[in-house]
Amino acid sequence: MNKLEEIYQKINELSSEEGNNGITASELSVSLNLERSTVSRYLNELSKMNKLVKAPGKPVRYHLSKHVNDTMTHSVHPNGAVAITDPNNTQFIGADSSMKDIIEKGLAALLYPNQGLHILLSGETGVGKSYLAEYLASIAFSKKWNNFSGHFVTFNCANYAQNPELLMGHIFGIKKGAYTGAAKDEIGLIEQANGGILFLDEIHRLPPTGQEMLFYLIDKGIYRKLGESDAVHHANLVIIGATTETLESALLPTLFRRFSLKLKVPPLRERTQKERKELLSFFLRREAQKMNIALLIKDSCKEAFLTYSCPGNIGQLKGDIQITCARAFMHHLQQGTNQVTIQEDNLPQQVLSSLKNELQTQSTEQIVAVSKQENPFPICSIYSALATIKGEKQQIGHDQASSINEMQSAINHYLSDVQSLSEKRIESEPAWMRFIEHDLLDALRDFSYYFKADFTFEFGDKQLMAIGLHLEAYRRQGRSSDLTANTVPAPQIYQLVAEKLAEFLEKRIQLQLPENEINLTAHLMASTVPEAVHKDGVSVYLVTHGDSTATSMAGVTNYLLGSPIIQPIDMPLSEATGVTYKRISTQISQHANDAGVLLLVDIGSLVTIGETISRDLGIRIRTLANVNLPMLIEAGRKALIAENDLNEVYHAARDAYLALAPKAQLPVAIEQKQRLIVTVCFTGEGTAQLLNDWLCKNIDSLDRDVAIRPIRVDPVNHDSSMLEVLQKKYQVIAIVGTVPVHFHDIPYIPAAELFMDDGHQRLKKLLEISRTVSQVAFNGQKVANLGKLAKKGLDKITTELNTDLFYTIMTKYFEPIKDYYQLDNDSTIGLWMHIGSLLEKMLQSENTGRPLVLPAQPMERTLSISKNDLKLWEPLFTQFNEKMRLNMSVPIKESLIYLAKQQN
Repeated sequence: MNKLEEIYQKINELSSEEGNNGITASELSVSLNLERSTVSRYLNELSKMNKLVKAPGKPVRYHLSKHVNDTMTHSVHPNGAVAITDPNNTQFIGADSSMKDIIEKGLAALLYPNQGLHILLSGETGVGKSYLAEYLASIAFSKKWNNFSGHFVTFNCANYAQNPELLMGHIFGIKKGAYTGAAKDEIGLIEQANGGILFLDEIHRLPPTGQEMLFYLIDKGIYRKLGESDAVHHANLVIIGATTETLESALLPTLFRRFSLKLKVPPLRERTQKERKELLSFFLRREAQKMNIALLIKDSCKEAFLTYSCPGNIGQLKGDIQITCARAFMHHLQQGTNQVTIQEDNLPQQVLSSLKNELQTQSTEQIVAVSKQENPFPICSIYSALATIKGEKQQIGHDQASSINEMQSAINHYLSDVQSLSEKRIESEPAWMRFIEHDLLDALRDFSYYFKADFTFEFGDKQLMAIGLHLEAYRRQGRSSDLTANTVPAPQIYQLVAEKLAEFLEKRIQLQLPENEINLTAHLMASTVPEAVHKDGVSVYLVTHGDSTATSMAGVTNYLLGSPIIQPIDMPLSEATGVTYKRISTQISQHANDAGVLLLVDIGSLVTIGETISRDLGIRIRTLANVNLPMLIEAGRKALIAENDLNEVYHAARDAYLALAPKAQLPVAIEQKQRLIVTVCFTGEGTAQLLNDWLCKNIDSLDRDVAIRPIRVDPVNHDSSMLEVLQKKYQVIAIVGTVPVHFHDIPYIPAAELFMDDGHQRLKKLLEISRTVSQVAFNGQKVANLGKLAKKGLDKITTELNTDLFYTIMTKYFEPIKDYYQLDNDSTIGLWMHIGSLLEKMLQSENTGRPLVLPAQPMERTLSISKNDLKLWEPLFTQFNEKMRLNMSVPIKESLIYLAKQQN
């Protein structure tokens, strides 16, 4: 019995109890001891299979459907493959035109002799990658000469993207005890799909470790369950992966190359108009069959569906049609008509906005008429639910208003479900979009599309994010931003667009913006337009030996500072000094200004080259040798401020070098300020507070000392006296926000960058280089965490040692030793590796009969071993003797104790 059947059986048991009024996901979660999200997923799946019916209201209650048998059934081909062909759509739309080549290649790959070839599908959200995979599999399984003896199994990796261990466990299986809560062995999807096809949607959500395991399966045909170290399992199956990402960035190169066929599914805008009409007709026919009544659509509405901007592709088209039909059906019930007619007021706003006045005619087209005696969809759909509500209310004598209210509640719940499930949008959109409600986000997107001709400036995702976050915060606050009445208006071009946006939002989503919010929106538009790079400050050049050393160091620094302030010049070892001199001289002469040049070099002839160039060109140049990354970062920080002269930049870089010199050369220590990240917006509330909350949740454990402070930035001059105050009290690491703020030498990080996948890496590095020595060395890491690193190293270099057993013993008995000798992280990992290597040699000696030779001990033999030392180590030695059957002799014990004491 699989998990789905187990849950369905449990629902049957609970439903048979007296007084049962349906069951919620939370109640079932407690009953089965499963995560609520997991239970909810299975409940939705059972609902789609018509086994359960969702009752309207909150919380959602699920009832057994009266239209199906109580036993779980599957349609299976004679060869064991699950039947997935849609009986109502045997022909794939576009199979004879835009999809023809894709389908032919896909079928050729699946029917390739012996096993079939692995396929990687790519394309935007909602283009139909999942449906294409099912269609290809159904055709392949139906062929008599197919290679498959197993099933077609589907899985969306995005469902467990936030829990990599559970994600890999679902795919590869779980060994009992692999992690807390793994109480028994679990088979994985690979075992279920063995001999058939495994479809992994959103495959790029697999972590690197999971991708490596999948590569190994494809390459060798073997895999291990999560938590297994010895046993291997064999599987012969075809993998079909699907991703919304660009292929070059979606997967590790090793796994990417294992997909023999890569197919890109075109978006809806690239499909033919004929195909879009066929898709519209197909979805409308499906809804008409569910209604069990004739369905008509006005020509203007049909034209709207065929022409509106549909960024979510086929998935969004399907969802918008479902929403439209549900509204039209409710109107039919209220008015008592003998047919359902789709009219303009049934359309979602994004569809309605594409209507042209001349198209709004009164002619209608009948989609399909279904006999009332036979319903091809014997399910409790939204239509039958609405009809049931109306019938029950009339039967018990409720008034029409009560019936309408309950129907409206049911349809609102349905619309919410459709909108949230449609397109799998949450899994594919950038993270910042998750802060903005869908109605506002869609309205902003449509505004940017329909009014793009009015923009004489850039209006893309960066502007959408800044304005969207601000307006979402404004809606949540329920009040206007606290701005002074005499705020200077933004430039007229931005003001006009902001006013047009306000008018559009009021019509689309009934969001009314007061005058000061419109003014503020205009300033946000102006603020997000890229500014020209300031070129009046000191120029900084980095010149080092090697083919790419300077380029690499400058790249790191420029990335951290968010500006291409460092100019790299590489000096290949094969290049003559004269050639290098000419290149440096030419580049400096082309870009130099009155502020002067700081030349940072490594060694050799480069140390004096600056003086020569300065004399020849008549340009002020100062040179610093023995360059390192801290020098480079400090020079870049100071050079970003145009007001800093050459001497200030030079001394700042020099001081950064001296800070790493021997202690005798160190300047007098100064008080260490607490580190601070500043989040900014025009009000100091809305967006800044959202960013503040995000940072608090995502900051590294090593940086818990960092304070986060949201502040207000004036919408006109983008400066704030508060930053001056904060810089005196704190060490300001970075400024994060939707409003560009250039303040002294503090890097600015746009919120758009922060919300990207891995976009927080620059902030992470800035925090890393600002940590004190004590924060880095003594960070409270537990032995278990450090031991995982040591175990990973021992796995690669040992053959006799049972590293799992070694890790278990060390984790339990080494913590007191680490604390007693005050070992830092490096010493702890080093001692783990040393002990593991020594045990490996002892095991080799016992297996081969060769005498054990202890490594030379370069340690202070004046150190004495006390009784406390022996008592501290004895439990660990005893475990090695008993569990690993080793003879820990006195010389071996002393060698380990001496090594630990020397680390102190």
